[in-house]
Amino acid sequence: MKQLFVSFALLSLFLASCSKSSYTTRSSSRMSTVKKSRPSSSPQATLVKFERSGKMSDAISKAKSSGKYIFLDFYTDYCPPCKVMDKEVFGDRQLANYLNENFINVKVNAGKTDGANLASLYSVSAYPTLIFADEHGNALMRKEGGTSISTVRYMAEEVLRATAMK
Repeated sequence: MKQLFVSFALLSLFLASCSKSSYTTRSSSRMSTVKKSRPSSSPQATLVKFERSGKMSDAISKAKSSGKYIFLDFYTDYCPPCKVMDKEVFGDRQLANYLNENFINVKVNAGKTDGANLASLYSVSAYPTLIFADEHGNALMRKEGGTSISTVRYMAEEVLRATAMK
């Protein structure tokens, strides 16, 4: 009985540390499978060129002048899946090139004042949360929780494809 209780407690802690694995667009909701992986022991630089000003107005201004959309990565310093995303997802050269070419990328520390205000504006309650937004800052697609390279790439392609049809 004691082992059952300990097992249940550990399972509960594990599930509580994981976030939802769904992303939504304006027009639909979809479920995605998140491939869980362990962080690599060797440090790998994040190749995505993230703006870190914390001011959405800077990103919007750059997006309007460049004709690009905005990709927001909300994280906290205490978030293990966020660290995995930095190393394994944002460290992927092909994905980084794609995001750098097509989006203004903004990394938002929701544990800091400006980041917390922006997280509140976008109703972010789990970390990491990825949001693709238009040049005015309107959210087009979001994903809560850690995810894979292929899911981020798919989301980015879908945002560009959907907006190209307008």
